[in-house]
Amino acid sequence: MTKAGYIAFFLLVLSACRKDERITASTAPTPYFPELPVGFPLPAVPDDNPLTLEGVRLGKALFFSKALSRDGSVSCASCHHVDRAFSDTVALSLGVQGAVGFRNSPTLANMAYHPAYFKDGGVPSLELQVLAPVHDPLEMDHDILAVAADLKDQEPFRSLSMKAYDRELDPYVITRAIASYERTLISG
Repeated sequence: MTKAGYIAFFLLVLSACRKDERITASTAPTPYFPELPVGFPLPAVPDDNPLTLEGVRLGKALFFSKALSRDGSVSCASCHHVDRAFSDTVALSLGVQGAVGFRNSPTLANMAYHPAYFKDGGVPSLELQVLAPVHDPLEMDHDILAVAADLKDQEPFRSLSMKAYDRELDPYVITRAIASYERTLISG
């Protein structure tokens, strides 16, 4: 082997032995353990969306962001009021530009324990449930791709997305982060 060959081999070995800088003890997501009422089991969490402090923080920021609606007037919290057990008090919740929806916003308390969502149970996960109000013309009337494009470079969304999911904010991250936050809304 030539001298150049040895140098190339040595550099290859060094780079292979180098610690992966993307995921280290200081940058890995922090596991999140919800406080549970006495006797409550841990909620089921999908393997592709473990609860992390950063994911829950991102989900909470998105939950309260009116940027999820087309005209910037409605957030998830606009219909799921914190002071009303994350529910609404009207028969039909209001969406963008005062549009009257076709359903009431139920409480989000203990949604982590539900096997399916919506009145007919047709949505099998909290992650998928996030898409319905964002796209519904009577609720947020927006597009999840546009939401991701609008928010991906804004803080705290950008840094929390990278910390929690090791990727820029996109529909995958948005749905998982909001679902993570909703899984922490546990009440006895």
